[in-house]
Amino acid sequence: MNEKKMRVLVYGDLNIDLFFHLDLPEIELRDISYIADKFHMSPGGAAGNVGEALARLGLRPIIVSAIGLDIFGDLLLEDIISDGIETSYVKRIPHDTTGVMVILLRRDGRRTILGYRGANNYNVIKENELSNLIGEADYIYISGFASNNVDEGESIILLLKKAKSMDIRLGIDLGGVSRDFLKKLVDFQGVFTDIFLNKDELELLYGKSDEEYISRLAMELKPANIFLKMGSEGAIVYSEGKLMRVEAFDIGRPVDTTGCGDAFNAGTILGLSLGLSSYNRALIGNLMGAYKATGLGARHLPGSIDELREFALKKFPGRRISV
Repeated sequence: MNEKKMRVLVYGDLNIDLFFHLDLPEIELRDISYIADKFHMSPGGAAGNVGEALARLGLRPIIVSAIGLDIFGDLLLEDIISDGIETSYVKRIPHDTTGVMVILLRRDGRRTILGYRGANNYNVIKENELSNLIGEADYIYISGFASNNVDEGESIILLLKKAKSMDIRLGIDLGGVSRDFLKKLVDFQGVFTDIFLNKDELELLYGKSDEEYISRLAMELKPANIFLKMGSEGAIVYSEGKLMRVEAFDIGRPVDTTGCGDAFNAGTILGLSLGLSSYNRALIGNLMGAYKATGLGARHLPGSIDELREFALKKFPGRRISV
């Protein structure tokens, strides 16, 4: 890795995840009680998940987010600081609570999420903050859920304008982005280094999720790369007008898939910092997603790049991975 660590601005949500483990095939909203087999709590939210993964992999993230003045907010700040991540741009919001996600986790790894974004809705960037905020950022990562904030995504537009004017590499995850907001992104054709989304999100945007619509997305936004995340099926990468399939790492039955997409994104950003091809970046993304799926909570992440290498060598000795 280069001596100068890549500085990544990460804009998105911070949440507390509350996991209830249920041995039930389905759950109905009725006037009855369900009793969980097990419970655990862990930090979550796209900004925290990606930011902490990048920090552990040796990069320099700075998180831009918002939390409440409550005990959950205190816990999230403590967790971020423990990984050495700068918290200057994590706002404390007095009039709403920290974001909370209730995750109903079944034994087969399937999950249902009921969430409240709370303080995240007020994670707004003002134009006069941009210069100090971005500083010498090498890469800007945006979580699309921020398009639902009280400013209706104007902070995202400001980041895109600044990235364009300063020629900073930028990636956006389209999870949470509506078709209407996607139309606003068309004004920034060619600004995007990376577009991230999964099959369900592609279907929400276009009505279908086949390869034709990856190409349509590429025509609309003209990114350098599109990474379509497909879970146990691996990933599809669009780069330089070509589509490539990248095989997943088979871990058998996953323990918990919460945060696998965020882990994938962090892996591809690591690959970018190492100067790897789009294919090999997605390969590291798949490896990060596989590691995450072997444990509970969105922050079940390797403690270092060496630990990620050891995981690859031990679990997948026949696969060649450039990390």
